[in-house]
Amino acid sequence: RLKDNSREESSRFFINKISASSNELVQKMNEIVWAMNVNNDNLQSLISYTREFAVSYLDDFNIQCEVDLPEHISDLTVTGTNRRDIFLMVKEALNNVVKHAQATKVNIKIRITDILHIEITDNGKGFNPLKTRAGSNGLQNMQFRINRLQGHLQYKFGPGTTVVFDVPVKKLAETEVQT
Repeated sequence: RLKDNSREESSRFFINKISASSNELVQKMNEIVWAMNVNNDNLQSLISYTREFAVSYLDDFNIQCEVDLPEHISDLTVTGTNRRDIFLMVKEALNNVVKHAQATKVNIKIRITDILHIEITDNGKGFNPLKTRAGSNGLQNMQFRINRLQGHLQYKFGPGTTVVFDVPVKKLAETEVQT
């Protein structure tokens, strides 16, 4: 309400900034609670939460999102760390679309065999991963997470960009051993 009633441009700017920061904080808190809740240690929860996030997040930026899911999702265990890693990889890929792609549409396709296959395709301008901004960690973070899951990360270019995450289903229930 304060945002709508403020008449001064500088006040609206700071109110919008505070609003955006508080919304981001709430989203991050929700992610932490979701990742820590052992009741969510399954593939259905991972896919549902990720789908809900993607559609809502992209809608905030007027980017159309279509999600293609399998009819049946197996009752598979996915540990909290692995759920969080997969979710954060998808989130980073979507963040890159919003920040860099100038896309109007994103398609997310999920398939499950002995591999959890997540494919994110945008209709944007594409990018060259060899020419990333100095100091940016998003692509490195995705690679680190996919390596930890003993999976595979792939980029496809032209028109737009496709990011593919392939994670062996047998790894989803494994707990990482800390040394």
